[in-house]
Amino acid sequence: MPPSSGRKASLDPGLEGLIRLLAGIELDCDCRKRLDSAVARYAQFTDMRRRKLALSGARERALRISGLLDLLKDLDDLPLADPDLSVFDEMADLFRDAAVAASEAETLLRSLPHQLERLAASPVTVEPFASGISGG
Repeated sequence: MPPSSGRKASLDPGLEGLIRLLAGIELDCDCRKRLDSAVARYAQFTDMRRRKLALSGARERALRISGLLDLLKDLDDLPLADPDLSVFDEMADLFRDAAVAASEAETLLRSLPHQLERLAASPVTVEPFASGISGG
């Protein structure tokens, strides 16, 4: 595996534990290289899966916000002298719901371990294998 010139994958704890376990196993150089490569590919796959889930969640929030904005267009038609003031509370609730959806989308996107543009620009490397630990 190439030296750690690319970005490191943000690994889940289970995969990190497996990597630590496998690092202690003595393997010949060819097996170690193949194992390093397989672990790196799996780390890249799980990283991509997390990105897709986060983007999907953000898209769902965007659709929710779009629907809420359609409902908020009724603000232009509200009569100021309307005796039923609960309609203003309902409109305020729509704004709150849009803010909650926007906050959720922000959290999902900020939870991405790395910026999307960097995925294609640099390969994922996985420690400790990429750091030069060798088998036997």
